Amino acid sequence: MRRKIYIGKVLFQVGLFVFLLHFGGRAEGADFRGVCQLAKVRIDGSTNVNQFHFYYEQPLTENFSFAVLPTDSNRLDSLSFFIPIEHIDASNPAMLDDFKELLKASQYPKIQITISDAELLHIFTSRDVKNIPIDITIAGMTNDYVSPIEVVRSEKNLIVVKGRTRIQLTDYNISPPRRFLGMIRVKDEVFINFDIKLITQKANSP
Repeated sequence: MRRKIYIGKVLFQVGLFVFLLHFGGRAEGADFRGVCQLAKVRIDGSTNVNQFHFYYEQPLTENFSFAVLPTDSNRLDSLSFFIPIEHIDASNPAMLDDFKELLKASQYPKIQITISDAELLHIFTSRDVKNIPIDITIAGMTNDYVSPIEVVRSEKNLIVVKGRTRIQLTDYNISPPRRFLGMIRVKDEVFINFDIKLITQKANSP
């Protein structure tokens, strides 16, 4: 009788181990899910006489599902947002046509901002994220930057990431233009400011 009880316990433990291994592994495969929204973008630049600003305030939304992967994983998923240059507004409307021409909008009509899933997951799992690597594509060229960010956890399921990335027009083979016989010169340094909203819940919650 005791032998039957012992064998029954062993079989139960083996079955429990297999269950946890199978379903526990699947649960770990997707830790967060929700909506990632590029809420707004502002491009700041200046000339030798004044400053200028361009705005994009039509939210772009992508669904996400982030997974905690082994450290030796080669998976490189990412989220990309495409900003139509045609829909960008300006503090000085007279500069819009020059801006579109500068960015070769007729040939490359969108600016692309890409952030890796791993970096966004890092924001969820860490309380002290000061910088985030991002890729920015302008006029058909892509460059990578490390953007200083501020992470605001204002609500239970909402995280707002505020970033300000310094780029140079010459990074994209764009020569800063001059106007009025060279008297007004656009500076090479430009800042791209962005707000990203992460509306999330645990992937395995109801």
